[in-house]
Amino acid sequence: MAAATSAEKARAPPPLPSRKPAPALANIAAAPAFAAEPEAMVPTTKFLAAQQKAKRDGVWTLTADDIRGLSLEQITALRGY
Repeated sequence: MAAATSAEKARAPPPLPSRKPAPALANIAAAPAFAAEPEAMVPTTKFLAAQQKAKRDGVWTLTADDIRGLSLEQITALRGY
């Protein structure tokens, strides 16, 4: 039985690697600000496209897909209130 115990110890899995340290606030603050811009630019691009469609075809032709993701202020601006 003692031999089985040493064999089990020899087959024990290797220890897990240490965890990656949590990012410091200084590293987060120093991160480039443009990382979030592509998502922030989508509503602006969508707004401009919806605005052009509303001018070209009329605001009543805008679909739910045209205004999805726009803010309430942008939708109000499209309607002309």
